[in-house]
Amino acid sequence: MERYGFQEIHNEAKMLFDLKVFYQFTKFPIALSITMSFALGYILFPQKEIEKIHYTLLGVFLLSCGAAALNQYQEKDIDALLHRTQHRPLPSGQISNKKALSLLLFLCMAGLFLLFLNASLEALGLGIFSLVWYNGVYTPLKRKTIWAAIPGSLIGAIPPLLGWVCAGGSLVDKAIIQVSLFFFFWQIPHFWLLMLCHQEDYRESTLPSLVRALGVSHTQKIAFYALVATVTVSLPVIGHIESYILKDILFAFGFVLLIVSQKILYSQDLKKNKKLFFLINLYALLITLFLCIENLP
Repeated sequence: MERYGFQEIHNEAKMLFDLKVFYQFTKFPIALSITMSFALGYILFPQKEIEKIHYTLLGVFLLSCGAAALNQYQEKDIDALLHRTQHRPLPSGQISNKKALSLLLFLCMAGLFLLFLNASLEALGLGIFSLVWYNGVYTPLKRKTIWAAIPGSLIGAIPPLLGWVCAGGSLVDKAIIQVSLFFFFWQIPHFWLLMLCHQEDYRESTLPSLVRALGVSHTQKIAFYALVATVTVSLPVIGHIESYILKDILFAFGFVLLIVSQKILYSQDLKKNKKLFFLINLYALLITLFLCIENLP
């Protein structure tokens, strides 16, 4: 009886460990945020059939997890050198290369298969394009240029567009292009602020980075201009919100974000960069939530 009880505890501990590895290997929070922006695109389409979103939502989530896992597989050598990433499952040895490859292939294929079964060929094509662009273009590009974040930000623009198309919308509709453009611009300062938060890691790594090439001060200024562009591009998106209360909250948040960023980005205080990183992500989250609230049936 005691032996059985110990085995049960051992099995439960192993399961929790495996879940933790899965969480880290698939960048679960990022996959979740991508799935949320997909849901936003779907919800924004006026003639949507909300009851049909479930399988496409799951497909996008699995594909996002698979792409993130493939990204870690591609960058395991770099991750092993950076303090921020050296404890990830592959460089730390928590998962073998063979198991990692099997898992990421399953996730990618399952995600694409669900899109194939439950969406149009246009939507499937967008899913394949996002995978190719993220893992085939952006990931290798990070090893070659300090400006990789700009073409890489196209990945942020695809999920809402994919959601819109899955709901029955057109790729060239002005409303969804404005939303996708916002997410494209938001990704750029998001990445550069993350770099500033972990500037010591990037200075010591072999990866090309703005911090190493231009220094912290110039990187902060460039990030500030990218943030100004992001807030500017968000204005037409906020304009689609009918509630004056929600709209005013976002306009006020955007204005405060610009004021705060001007003060923070010229400071050498690392904690202030982290604060701004949190604020710009909160801004994108609020825009997503408020648009969903207004457009849910």
